[in-house]
Amino acid sequence: MAEGIDRDWRAMFRFADDIRHYCDNIKKVCGDLRSNMDSARPLMRDEVSQRALNKIEAFANGLISGLPEAQRAENKLRKSAELLRAAEVLGNGI
Repeated sequence: MAEGIDRDWRAMFRFADDIRHYCDNIKKVCGDLRSNMDSARPLMRDEVSQRALNKIEAFANGLISGLPEAQRAENKLRKSAELLRAAEVLGNGI
C-alpha cells in the first residue's frame, strides 16, 4: 500500500458488489440476446441479415469473454477489503 493513502474497505466491498452486478447483468443480457437471435435466425436468411446477426453474436461473445478478468478483479478486491477490515478490527482492539 502506498504511504499516505487511506483505503476504505467498505467502499471496496461496494465496488466489488458493483462488479459482480455488472457481470451478472452482462451474462443475462447476452444470454437473452443469443436466445432472441436463435429465434430470429430462421426468419433472417438473407446474407445481409446473417452478417448482422454474426456481428451481434461476435459483440456478445466479446463481452462474455471479458467477464473472467472482471471476476478475478472482483475477487482480488474482496480479498484486499477483507484484509483491510481485519487490520482495522485489530487496530481498534489495541
